[in-house]
Amino acid sequence: MATAGIAQPLPAGLFVLVPEESQIAFFVRDNRGGFSGRVREMEGRALVRQVREWTYEAEVQVRVSARSLTTGLGLRDSQMHRFYLHADRFPTLIFTGGVTAERVQVASDFAGEVRGSLHLHGVEGEVTFPVRITPLPNGFRGRGRFQVRMSAYGIPLPRFWIFVAEDPVQVTVDLVFRAPVPCRGCGFLLPGRTASGGAPGSRDP
Repeated sequence: MATAGIAQPLPAGLFVLVPEESQIAFFVRDNRGGFSGRVREMEGRALVRQVREWTYEAEVQVRVSARSLTTGLGLRDSQMHRFYLHADRFPTLIFTGGVTAERVQVASDFAGEVRGSLHLHGVEGEVTFPVRITPLPNGFRGRGRFQVRMSAYGIPLPRFWIFVAEDPVQVTVDLVFRAPVPCRGCGFLLPGRTASGGAPGSRDP
């Protein structure tokens, strides 16, 4: 039971991104309204530490496969990967940065600020945005939104038939990080995996 007036610390240490519980989505406005998409392949980790009584900091890295960006339309995806993202030359998008949260609430959501760099299309740019953090029994959930200007990363403005995209891309992130599951003789496992590499409750063949 929590004692009044005593800070109850949040968990600290290493946490890994759980792709099955996370989502990165994007929206591109164009002259016909716009289109949306999502990321299918991502990985990441966060190293959390408490720096003062109610203040926490985290070093975060998230990596995304450029070819996993999809809009649900095969022809458009193929053109996006080949002519705009140039996924053959720049196969990975990488965010590296930090999260700072003050006046942390153990039993409810609290605000944080993300500052870091996004490595996209061979260019590194600064990214800053607010994030809402929810404590979980064995980790954290972070939700936020920011804009990426394609022109800042040397990406041509997409054109698809009669559609011409506008420059800013609205990116929405909803990421879940959980503590790794320890495993004797194999370092650690990603959350939700058994020692054999399958999902919980699965049986080896």
